[in-house]
Amino acid sequence: LGTNLHARGFAAKFNSDLELQWGKYIGKTEKDVGTGIAVDSEGFIYVSYATFNVRGGVYSILTKVDPRSGDSIWTSDTSSFAVAPAQGLSFYNNTRTAPPTLTLVMSGAVHVNNAYKLSILTFDPKSGEMIEMVTGCCDQGFAKSTGGILVTDKNYVYALGQHTDAANGVGEKSPMVVSLTPQGVAVDRKLERIITSDVDARMTHPAVFNETLY
Repeated sequence: LGTNLHARGFAAKFNSDLELQWGKYIGKTEKDVGTGIAVDSEGFIYVSYATFNVRGGVYSILTKVDPRSGDSIWTSDTSSFAVAPAQGLSFYNNTRTAPPTLTLVMSGAVHVNNAYKLSILTFDPKSGEMIEMVTGCCDQGFAKSTGGILVTDKNYVYALGQHTDAANGVGEKSPMVVSLTPQGVAVDRKLERIITSDVDARMTHPAVFNETLY
């Protein structure tokens, strides 16, 4: 998954000898930036990317790709509720259903009650239908994704982001994290400072060891 000089997102498949099998542009416009990729146990590829609408807004698209041809199987458009760029894409085992179901999970900034909240969204890998949207921080201001999404062995989901009190996203920014528990509850933490001189800090790469987040 990548983006070329003209901001067109593309996906490519290589064999073990690094020979190109196929390459495809993704997205709906001339400016589509790849933000996440995941592969399921059957080899199907899932790609998220940021795209632009005619009003200049930016939002997230999720696409399922046939691994043999690179053609799209379905596309899920989040323009009605989510703001891009979403960062990262993974799988989450929803144990609240019987039997448990494997779902796609990504983070994004969702407009709720006049604020953009860093949120976690889950999708059905078979149809692309959104299953659940769990909103996190904050009740005012502007939050956005800044890093990858991570799912632990114990089925906790972590998404990294950044928040500012201003509704337009301008001003001092604080790093933040939102977690989705196996019970479907959102837990969020806004970090006012990591290093005291920081005024525009962001976290980009999460890691977990012994259920401790780094």
